[in-house]
Amino acid sequence: MPAPTPILRILQRIGRTRAAAAASRRVVPALDGLVERASHGRLRASDLLFPTLILEHLGRRSGRRFRTPLAYAVSDGAYVLAATNFGRAQHPAWSHNLLAATQAAIVLKGERVHVSVTLALDKEKALVWPELLRIWPGFADYRERSGREIRVFLLRPMGAARDDRS
Repeated sequence: MPAPTPILRILQRIGRTRAAAAASRRVVPALDGLVERASHGRLRASDLLFPTLILEHLGRRSGRRFRTPLAYAVSDGAYVLAATNFGRAQHPAWSHNLLAATQAAIVLKGERVHVSVTLALDKEKALVWPELLRIWPGFADYRERSGREIRVFLLRPMGAARDDRS
């Protein structure tokens, strides 16, 4: 990812505040949905701030399919997700679903990729956390505010085949 522009640095600073995190929980998914539909799945509004993907996962109890837009980093061929929940005290629902799963799918720029799911252990988390902070420094604030251990998941592509069906 290129060095942040002055405007991006300002947005990152604002985005680290409690007020912005609270507003983002509601505004960003709605805005992302509009941009994603208009671009046929290739773009999301949050792509302006950090790389994003859509996590497709099954509810651990309901079995229902969910699509969750998330920021991600890449480390050693794995997509890295931080379950920060914008700094809230509880873990996000999608992270509970991934704990119960061994596989999921991600949609990246309109392409669907099947992935294996692994919860990062302490040593792995220490290695990938700097990558997460590089894409969104606010993750450090979210971790501090949450008062809990942030779950970090590693999603690794399963084989070279990609599935374009959504």
